Amino acid sequence: MYLFFQQEKWDLEDSLENKKKIWAISNERYKGWRSTFSATYRAYDTYDERMRHKPEDLHIVEWHNLVFYFGTEEFQV
Repeated sequence: MYLFFQQEKWDLEDSLENKKKIWAISNERYKGWRSTFSATYRAYDTYDERMRHKPEDLHIVEWHNLVFYFGTEEFQV
């Protein structure tokens, strides 16, 4: 038997202040997410090692793209 729960919708006013708060929270979570993957990238020296130690919650293609991104000069700066 499956239990289904109806999720309540948030009743937020569509204001600039609320949008700023939501973006600030999203940015902080993104930084943490990216930091975790970047640390995994730095733990290994070669592309092959990095690909063998792909984080479980990422698809192989996503990890491949992140490995290349983390290796760019833009990210290194």
